[in-house]
Amino acid sequence: MSATQLDTSSNMAIDPPSTAVTTLQLEAHLETLSETIVHEFNKRPLSLSSPTWRHMFSGFTASFDCPLAPAHNLSLEQWIKSVQNVIDANPDYRVEVSSKTPYVYPRSNQAEVFVVFRMSGFAQTDTVMQVMGTFEFIYMDLRWQCRSYSGLGEMLIPVGDMEMDTKAQVEMAATS
Repeated sequence: MSATQLDTSSNMAIDPPSTAVTTLQLEAHLETLSETIVHEFNKRPLSLSSPTWRHMFSGFTASFDCPLAPAHNLSLEQWIKSVQNVIDANPDYRVEVSSKTPYVYPRSNQAEVFVVFRMSGFAQTDTVMQVMGTFEFIYMDLRWQCRSYSGLGEMLIPVGDMEMDTKAQVEMAATS
């Protein structure tokens, strides 16, 4: 048994991969996970016990079969499957991650990732929806699981104004 592993027979956790490896893993998964942000666009009050969130823009048919709540401890694999259903149902929409900043805390087996999302393909093609948020992950049962998502704000941006510095966006979110 390596120095970084604990005896699992006594229900103790195994340490997660190194910070560098963890960062790469989370960044790779977040590229796919980005489409889960669509629930932020729903202006009606959300119930975390509801099994489905729907995007409110006309023509967007995506829905999520998995609720996003800390109690559900969804695995990254479950999120990817749900996200792929959204992508397949909405080929005219495009979601990109324009910034992702992971903070990994190996001692507590947790990670937090600040993400800036941009979504385009609306009827107004000169407008992009931008959403900022934070994903929280915990390393359990030998895998990273998404514990929660916190939205930090959203805005509609004319395409001509897309050059806004990402660092400035992060600072704006941190002060709001």
